[in-house]
Parts: sequence; C-alpha cells; structure tokens
Amino acid sequence: MLLTLIVNAAQSMAAAQQDGLIQRGRLSIGTSRTNGSVRITITDNGAGIAPEHREQIFEPFFTTKAVGSGTGQGLAIAYDIVVQKHHGRLSVEVPQERGAVLVIELPVSGGTPEGTRTL
Repeated sequence: MLLTLIVNAAQSMAAAQQDGLIQRGRLSIGTSRTNGSVRITITDNGAGIAPEHREQIFEPFFTTKAVGSGTGQGLAIAYDIVVQKHHGRLSVEVPQERGAVLVIELPVSGGTPEGTRTL
C-alpha cells in the first residue's frame, strides 16, 4: 500500500517535470505518533490534484491518466486497507504552490493482537 502511494507521487513528479513545472522531483516521508495513532505523511512536489478531482481520488476505477495507463485501483485499495481494514484515516492535502500530501493515520492498540507474536 505504501509503495502504491510512493509510485503515484513519483508519477506525478515525472509529469510535472515533463511539463516544465519542476526541475527535480522531491519526495519526503514522515512519521509521528499522536493521541493513540501513528501518522505517516507522503509529500511530493508533483503536479498536484485538481480541485475537481479531489472528491473522487479514492473511488475505485477513477483515474486522470490516459486510457490504458492507469487502472484507478491504487488509491481505492489503499483507502480500503487503511480505513476499512485498520479503522484509520487516509486523506489528502494540497498545498497552494504545488504537489500533494497524503496522510495516513492508523490507530495504535494497547497490546498485541491475538494470534500475532512480537519478536
């Protein structure tokens, strides 16, 4: 799931570079822990997300790529994993200048789930 988000960011940066919007892509990944959750941010300086697409990006089969270039499954699957399977949050922030920040928030449980081992 994280790899999918990183690949999306890389593709956005490549498109921005090809369009002459940036000279070099910049991707950063950050983590923090607050109020019982772990927060992961993936920030890029790519083309960003158009306002008219922001409400749809987590919908299955939605893509802004050319026909045959994207399936529209990456963000939908990531959303399902984070929100449905782990009861977390997946959101997007779009800075005014350019790029996008994907924010993953996952709850931290107090103990080890049954059926798992800590090594």
